[in-house]
Amino acid sequence: MIRVDMDGQQGVYRSGPAFFGRITASVTHEINNVLSTVGELSGLLEDLVAAGAQKGPIPPEKLRHLAERLTAQVSKGTAIIKRLNRFAHSTDEPAKTVDLGDTLALVVALAGPFARRKQATLETHAAGEPFNVQTDPFLLEHAVFLGLEYALQSGDPRWLITVSAARHEQLAEIIISFVPLEVPAMTGAPWPLLAVLMRQLGGTVACTSGENNTHHLVLTIPLTESGQPTMAP
Repeated sequence: MIRVDMDGQQGVYRSGPAFFGRITASVTHEINNVLSTVGELSGLLEDLVAAGAQKGPIPPEKLRHLAERLTAQVSKGTAIIKRLNRFAHSTDEPAKTVDLGDTLALVVALAGPFARRKQATLETHAAGEPFNVQTDPFLLEHAVFLGLEYALQSGDPRWLITVSAARHEQLAEIIISFVPLEVPAMTGAPWPLLAVLMRQLGGTVACTSGENNTHHLVLTIPLTESGQPTMAP
């Protein structure tokens, strides 16, 4: 739990539980959509069986198409549940070695429904080789999610929001690139909380501008001589 003075108002911002709750609510909504679709397809199957009892054999192509749709929904539901399970286990250990690329892909997938509501598209650009860091997985996921949320609030939904990771000297960098509708302000939610989370991770956050009005939100984690991030006490 991190205590933050949000916009000058005293109080405790229950950032970790709030983040966990938002993601859980979003993922369970996705699962409910899958179950609803499976229910509709099941009803269609019942209608086909009833029609077949009265009018004769059901065309195999109709049954094949229905089976394919059911299989696709089962696969989708399984992937969503695995994603939620992996996210839940990110709270198991306060320090753990993780593949940064895999972590970013997970957060982008979790943030997908939030992006779709804004008609925006998220995309990860994988590093050339696996890139492992030792960090607090849950705090890192929260920070990256807030970075994406910042880009979604500031960005033009007609452009991609891309997420990438790289090593730069003694830093591990996470770069969220987007084209803003206007120059983004580094004030107001979620910026203050993002800055606090990055300090907890022993890192920093900054926003820079590049070519074609592209802005880059850069989250950095300092690396030790062993190549691992340094966690703040």
